[in-house]
This record gives sequence, structure tokens and C-alpha cells, in this order.
Amino acid sequence: MEDLDLTYYDAWLKAPEASGDEATAWFPPARDAFFHIRDAILSGRLRGEQIDHLVWRAAVTKGEVEELICEIYGPSGTYEAYHDAGLVHLADKMRAFRAFVAALPSDRDIILMADEF
Repeated sequence: MEDLDLTYYDAWLKAPEASGDEATAWFPPARDAFFHIRDAILSGRLRGEQIDHLVWRAAVTKGEVEELICEIYGPSGTYEAYHDAGLVHLADKMRAFRAFVAALPSDRDIILMADEF
């Protein structure tokens, strides 16, 4: 029997206080999001650190979040168009995520978390 990899890779944003009703948003499913974020922290591109054996945290600007989204999922509309054909829930999740990021303040850091469980 083959070994199954039951590891889950998640990434999410925590908005600064008083930035709206919804304070947290999860990146749409993408194993690459975890590794992309971790590698950006390790390389010093993002200001962050490993805070647990499996968890990484960074303080990022809205612009840095927008860059990460583009690098991981492609320019606005790309991921959504690809998933609209059969996995509409993923396209909708990305639209909601992009709207969450667009509503974030530009003058304060956002907490970015990535975990491997």
C-alpha cells in the first residue's frame, strides 16, 4: 500500500483591527501558497518568521499580498475563468478573497499566516 500524504497546506490573512466585519480570509486552496509564502519569508523577501514547527507568520503590506496572489494564482480573473467551467465554488472563493484584499487598509500591516498540518 502506498503511503498517503495527509498533509494540509493553508494560508490566511488577518486584517488589522477595525478594518471591517470580517477580520480573516483564507487563501483559496493551493498547496503552492504555503511554499511560496514560506520561501518568501526564508529568503527575506517578506518580513516574517517560523513561529511553530509547522507555522510561518509575516507582517505584510496590502501591496505585498496583491503581489503574492498574482504570483500564486495569476492575474485577476485568470484563476476565476479557469474554475468557472466546473469548480464554480473555487472561482467564487477567489472573487471573495480578492474583494477582501481590496478592502484592506493600505496604511497598516496585515498578518499573513501559512501552516502545514
